This record gives sequence, structure tokens and C-alpha cells, in this order.
Amino acid sequence: MTKKAILWFRRDLRLFDNPALCKAAREDYEIIPLFIRDTGIEKQANAEAPGGASRLFGRYALDDLTEQLQKFGGKLIAKQGDALTILQNLLRETGASAVFWNRRYTPAEIARDTEIKQSLKEQGITVESFKANVIFEPHEVMNGAGSFYKVYSPYRRACEKIGFHDAPADILEPLTFARTEIATENLDAIYPYPTAPDWAGGIREYWGTDIRQSAQNLLADFIKTKITDYKEARDFPAQDATSRLSPYLAWGVISPLEILHALEPAPASKGKEHYISELLWREFSYHLLFHAPQMATENFRPEFNAFPWRDDPAALQKWKKGQTGVPIVDAGMRQLWQTGWMHNRVRMIVGSFLVKHLLIDWREGEAWFKETLIDYDLANNIAGWQWVAGCGADAAPYFRVFNPILQSKKFDPDGEYIRRYVPELKDLPTEDIFEPWAAPSAILHFAKVKIGETYPAPLIAIDKGRDRALQAFDAIKTGTD
Repeated sequence: MTKKAILWFRRDLRLFDNPALCKAAREDYEIIPLFIRDTGIEKQANAEAPGGASRLFGRYALDDLTEQLQKFGGKLIAKQGDALTILQNLLRETGASAVFWNRRYTPAEIARDTEIKQSLKEQGITVESFKANVIFEPHEVMNGAGSFYKVYSPYRRACEKIGFHDAPADILEPLTFARTEIATENLDAIYPYPTAPDWAGGIREYWGTDIRQSAQNLLADFIKTKITDYKEARDFPAQDATSRLSPYLAWGVISPLEILHALEPAPASKGKEHYISELLWREFSYHLLFHAPQMATENFRPEFNAFPWRDDPAALQKWKKGQTGVPIVDAGMRQLWQTGWMHNRVRMIVGSFLVKHLLIDWREGEAWFKETLIDYDLANNIAGWQWVAGCGADAAPYFRVFNPILQSKKFDPDGEYIRRYVPELKDLPTEDIFEPWAAPSAILHFAKVKIGETYPAPLIAIDKGRDRALQAFDAIKTGTD
């Protein structure tokens, strides 16, 4: 008798190294591919709820997955609504007896999946979930006391001690797909492309739409041309020195095991070692959120609950739009707006400027990144913002306030990155482009720059912002107002 299984795709939009797919193929199920946009869970603050830019990339990935499935004779069924209700209806309509999926690790998704698994099993349905988008399960790496790691370095050492033994799973052929007449919603109704206005032009130009092939090409190019010098070159935002694989990882177009496996033949180097360390930082973020789910919305370090954040909507809006008057900050925010992505060094700079120089709550920055990053990932975004703010696990010391002028001089020494994204300053000499408000009036005149008109004055003096931040941090240390 023919047996059928629903393969529930989530943020694992690939066929290669897909353990849930392998399970169905290995046990000779006729496969029913399903994608659900769970609109209920997206309303929860501790769930993976992609913003506009991430949804756009997800749409590209779904289009690509649809084509991959068609090559093997499969058809993707797309639905939106309550996941349990959709699964129950599809099980009834198709006669499927099993549901397979790859695990997710945000608090809301863990709770939902647990409920779904229990409910379906009580109905006699076979339900299994698999590890697919992490190297180590979040509960797999624990310290000697049986507790979770709160500092990255010992976590990384523990991972390296365990070792990287898993290999990515190939596609098990032949894949057999069930023939069904089940209606599928148009992807335009689930993740529509922007139309009026079409704000996605810069994103399409920067990333393209051939998603799976792009991920493989980027990985191959990174290993061939960039990895040896990666540790040093990765900090310079004007250079094309990073892998740019983060959005593909975020949507599961490529897996971390696939990346590790591809890295194995590369000669040992500091760049290779550092890139693997960054993959493990991603794992650490999942580890933290799994064991401390409250950090999705709250400070990991509760003493920061008394931090004197400023409510300054005007300054927040200028930060979002890249109009702070600090060139490296504005360049980063404009790169984000135009491409859906920002260089990691610049993410730290713009984050520090928001939470320390402007004293605006890190949750405001996290929410903006959620809306505008194509590589948005709840665990990584939360961990990064809390690190910058000083309120997270293994956080930057409170007295580390990035000086955006020094950072830009060090990591964009020719001003190339600033000129690319802040073109109104492009004619300034390099020595003046980092802090144009301090340039001689004759230089500004020649470059057609008018501070406060063609380019904004700084929202706050850099030294003043640092001093104010340190006073605020001292206040929560001493308990003063």
C-alpha cells in the first residue's frame, strides 16, 4: 500500500542536506512538499517573523525551491494561516500518514512544534523532526556543571573538542512525489513582490534571484579567492572580502554542514580558522536563545533594566535613514536600505552609535534590522544587539564605545565605502571625509558640501556622546538616577 508523508519546509529551503527529505525518501514515502507561512506565530515577539527585506529574499528562495522540486517531479504546496490546522486538513485530504520537518529553535517555534507533534501523534500520525540548520543542537554543548555557556570562547573550545563529524546528506534518488489535486495558494499572496513602489531594485541588483546556485557560487569563490586573507580583510567594508552567505544560511538555502564540508580541503590558515569561529558564533546565538528565551525581548543582564534609555523618535528616524551627520554610520545605514545587508564591522559601529552615543534602546535597532535585513535571524540579531549594548551574554564591556571617526579611519582609510554610500561627500579630500563638519570652509565650498544643508550636522558630538554614555552606564552600576 502506498504511504504518503508531508515534508514541511520552513527555513530549510533546499533539497541537498535536508534530513527530513532524506527520511521520507529512505523509507519510500510519496512526498507532499509543503510550505506554511504561519501568520499567527509571526505576531509573537519571540518567533522568527521576517520583515519586508527578509520576506523578499524568502520569496526568491521559494521560487527557486519550486523549480528544484519540479526537476524531480514534485510540486510545492504553499499555505498561510495556523500551522496545525493546515497540517490536519492536508493530512485528511491526502491520506498522508506521516509529517517530517527540520527543527527550528526560537522559543515560539519550539512551543508550536511541540504542540503540533503531540497533537498529531495522538491522532496516530508518524511525526519526526531533524537537525538540519545547525552544527550542534543548542542543548548538545554544555559546560562541566551541566549548564549552558554564557561566554563564547569556552563554548567555541567545547565545540572544537567535540569535533565536526557530521557530513551533509546528499539527495536520495529517486524521489517520489505524491500526485495530488490539493489547491496551493499563489506565492504572491504569501510573500508578494513589491510593486507600487518597487523598493527592491537595489536588492535584486546586489543579490540576483538564482538563489541556490548563487549560494554555491559564493561559497566556491570565497574558498578559492578570499578565505586565506579573511581574518584581516573582513573588517574593511569597501572590500569584497566576506562570504555573503548569511541570507542563504538564514533561509536554509545552504546548510552550515555544507559550508564546513566545503571548507575541509582548503589549506589551514588564520582566515579559515576565523571563518569557522564565526559559524560557531552563530551556533552560540542559538545556544543562548534556547537556554535563555527571555532574551528575545529582555536584557540578558537584568541590571540593564534600569538603564536610562532616551526616547528620541527624531534621532531614531535620522539613524534609520542614514542622516546622522556621521559619515561611516550613514554609509552603513544607507547600504542596509539599498541592499538589505550591511557589512558586519559597520553593524557594530552603527549599533554602538545608536545605543551609546544616542542612548536609544537596543530593541529599536533590533526591530529596524528585523525589517530591513535580508539575512534577518532572530537569534543572531538579538545576540548581536545585546552584545553591542553591553546587556547580553559575553557582551562588549560597557566602557567600549566605538568611536565612529577612528573606526572609519582605520577600516575605510581611503573613504571608499563612505563615498560609495554617501555620494554628497565624494569630492571631499580623504583627510576630511571622516568628519566633514571639521573641514575648512574653503574645502567644503570646493566640494559643494554645506553642513546642515547638503549634509546634516552630527546629531551629537562624538566625545560628548561617549561621556554621556559612560555616565549612564555608571548610573546603573551605582544605582543613581
